Amino acid sequence: MLCQLHIPRLIWLDYLRRRETRLIVEGLAVFIPAGIEHNTCHRVRFLDPQAARYSVFVHDPHGHEERVDPRDYTNLETRLDPYRQPLDGSRPKHVGDTEALLESRIRAEIEAIDATLRTTPVYGQVPQFAGGHRSVIDLLAVDGDGRLTVIEIKADQDIHLPLQALDYWMRVKWHLDRGDFPSHGYFPGISLRSEAPRLLLVAPALEYHPSNEALLRYFSRDIPVERLGVGVEWRRDLKVMFRSPGNSWPLLSSGR
Repeated sequence: MLCQLHIPRLIWLDYLRRRETRLIVEGLAVFIPAGIEHNTCHRVRFLDPQAARYSVFVHDPHGHEERVDPRDYTNLETRLDPYRQPLDGSRPKHVGDTEALLESRIRAEIEAIDATLRTTPVYGQVPQFAGGHRSVIDLLAVDGDGRLTVIEIKADQDIHLPLQALDYWMRVKWHLDRGDFPSHGYFPGISLRSEAPRLLLVAPALEYHPSNEALLRYFSRDIPVERLGVGVEWRRDLKVMFRSPGNSWPLLSSGR
């Protein structure tokens, strides 16, 4: 399958595999203008090579086209600022009020989301995207054994949620591998484990976009990802109604 857009075309790949049951749709070829291929290549590095074949080509205005190896793209555009305690305890409300409220509920009762997580410290928007703006709220927590957990929160359906979560998870892992969190004042007194961070996607149970499940099937098995659906009455009572391992389901009609 050839494609001129970015990785969300995985939805189209999955659709074709389901529709064209008599064909073998092996994978996805992505064509990207030179200079903006970095994020696509980073995402491809963390997709499951057993689920599909992925090829990335870059092209310039002169018609030159070249296949690139995503494994050559290892430096992420990310920034981790030294931790400073907010003077008033407030956090920027960069998204809708509903998501900010859901974030505050999860912060206050994080053990309701996952009983293994420490109730403190829990950080928001760490690390930062270089020059980027995100439409999801993220939290970074740690469990009792010192393993980091990325929590991505969305109050409404969002087709891009899994890949936005992957973008953030990659940056957390990048800083973890380099020992940046302790040296920048995060998780004081806690010995962080070197294992890849867990990734939890949290949204109201009825607000997951139908494509989210399909996209997660293509994630690398090295990413321990889960979807958590909270009850519709989360404002009053935060309860997890379902918990699904994100990348453990078999791919359907893949021809593989």
